[in-house]
Amino acid sequence: MLRSLLVLTMLLVARPCFGQLDHEQEPINYSDEKPTDPVARLAARLEAGEIKLDWEPKHGYLTSLMRHLDVPASSQTLVFSKTSLQISRITPRTPRAIYFNDDVYLGWVQRGDVVEISAADPQLGGTFYTLTQH
Repeated sequence: MLRSLLVLTMLLVARPCFGQLDHEQEPINYSDEKPTDPVARLAARLEAGEIKLDWEPKHGYLTSLMRHLDVPASSQTLVFSKTSLQISRITPRTPRAIYFNDDVYLGWVQRGDVVEISAADPQLGGTFYTLTQH
């Protein structure tokens, strides 16, 4: 009896977690809205040929990306958490470096394939991008 009650309680609590697609409806319309965050604006300038990202052997596009997005090197935080897309490369000897300003977060891993980017969009909230390093 107690077991059945526990399972029923868990189902009632867990049920609202499934299928919540509020972000796909008004007012957000996540899939239909065009992002206007700093990274989306930078991407538009890159596509238009107005600017170019510089690549360097040690850090790939990271330094150039930081410059164009006004992300200071002094914001660096080293993280040993394995919550990255590049989990296999993160160790205590090669931590993930996170750089940030008020609107943008850049995640960089030594010898990583991508720079992981998160930006705050005024309409969509958190938006996520990756920039291939090669």
